[in-house]
Amino acid sequence: ARANGITTITATNRGILADFFFTGADSGLAFFAAPPKGAPRHYYEQEKPLPPDVTGPVLYVGYNDTLNCGGTPVAPVASLTQEVGSWANKALPAYIVNAECLR
Repeated sequence: ARANGITTITATNRGILADFFFTGADSGLAFFAAPPKGAPRHYYEQEKPLPPDVTGPVLYVGYNDTLNCGGTPVAPVASLTQEVGSWANKALPAYIVNAECLR
């Protein structure tokens, strides 16, 4: 995110969001849940959704999903992996998109 001048990171997966909020607490980055379609499915979608006033590019980290903006598929800019922990050996696609794409 920082390498691309992005300070806002989003996701829909509760586990990924929990990891971000815990490990990134002192990072200076802002973490939000992508706004839910319908009722919130977990704490982060209810209490920490992407605010409407956040605009411009954000980093979206997915899990077993692809991202479309306006019906057009978006290619990931990276595939995040780690060797230990909950996400060990799982590829997490990361996308740079405008915040409006997630609404």
